[in-house]
Amino acid sequence: MHYNKDCRFRDHKCHECGKHGHKEGYCACFSSAKYSANRANSRDSKKKKWESSTKTVTVQKVSQGRKFVNLRINNVPLRLQLDTGSDITIISYQSWLGRPKTTAAVCSAKTASGDPLQLTSELQCNITLNGITKRGKCLIADPNVHLDILGIDWLNLFELWNRPVASYCNQVTSQQSRIVLELQSHFPEVFTNTLGFCNKTPIKLVLKGTPKPVFRPKRPVAYSMQSVVEDELNRLQSLGILKKVDFADWAAPIVVVRKPNGTVRICADFSTGLNNALESNQYPLPLPENIFAKMANCRIFSHID
Repeated sequence: MHYNKDCRFRDHKCHECGKHGHKEGYCACFSSAKYSANRANSRDSKKKKWESSTKTVTVQKVSQGRKFVNLRINNVPLRLQLDTGSDITIISYQSWLGRPKTTAAVCSAKTASGDPLQLTSELQCNITLNGITKRGKCLIADPNVHLDILGIDWLNLFELWNRPVASYCNQVTSQQSRIVLELQSHFPEVFTNTLGFCNKTPIKLVLKGTPKPVFRPKRPVAYSMQSVVEDELNRLQSLGILKKVDFADWAAPIVVVRKPNGTVRICADFSTGLNNALESNQYPLPLPENIFAKMANCRIFSHID
């Protein structure tokens, strides 16, 4: 409820009834018998002239949490943003540049704010999603509009509404490109969830002079945690990460940390003597200018933890 002077549609002309002072959908507030008859005739004419229909397309700039679908249109791989607020599927002119000819667009579109969305053409195509191919159509946007969205029309085409949310999200690839999936399939040993370790490069520790070895006894562990800690030690030993010894000059106690999933993480507390006996690695930090100079003409970058 608001005053007439504060109404944003005070001078707006309704496209349904032709009257001023309200927006579309609120004609009942200013209805009359004559208007009701005219509105019924208008509905019948709109059904016959579907090509003049207007679709609503949600266009936003927030990218956090968005979902994307990897599919093929006429055997051309494309990546569309999933938008359940859009009535139609739209492909940007840049994504379809140089492809087969299209026909003129027969419908107009508006954004969620009511602004017109320019469409140049319409494409009848074969859509392949998760190995299933169906015949459908999509709209090509104006060259000035960068928009690739999958709308409700294709959701209905592939009957995705009938799927549970969990399976639907699994079916639609989220923030994951086709190249990443190919790399995971070619190098499965790199993307495994198991713990990895490196035994190819020896580590050299430099002691300060000739320090006296420090042997610290183990710290007490709660009785309820003893079996859990022993199982974890046996697991690390079976993987080759730890090696059992009977005698040693140096020894450090462990610190047991419980993870949220119920398992434990075992860490060695080398602050009990070994750290003070080691020489620190003196590595001069390079200047940013030197790093950027070495990166010139490089194309592939990575980082190692």
